[in-house]
Amino acid sequence: MSPDIGPPMDPGKRISEVWVFIAKDEAGDEGDVAVRLGETMLPLVASDRKRLELMREYAQRVIRETGTKIVLRRFVLTEDHEWLTP
Repeated sequence: MSPDIGPPMDPGKRISEVWVFIAKDEAGDEGDVAVRLGETMLPLVASDRKRLELMREYAQRVIRETGTKIVLRRFVLTEDHEWLTP
């Protein structure tokens, strides 16, 4: 069985920033926010504005349902850490 990797990549696109929705508790501890879609947990991470707005809707739902404080953090410093190849 092959994994579903979604739609084809955008030609010429280079990911130079990533946005992550992060929950913060009273002690200041942090964790990435994820929502359940069927049997899958989907972390709220986006690499472009279009997907960011879709993820924002899920983050707002989490806030409404749990009262959790969520911060949107943008990561812009990139480093290729490891290449995974077939």
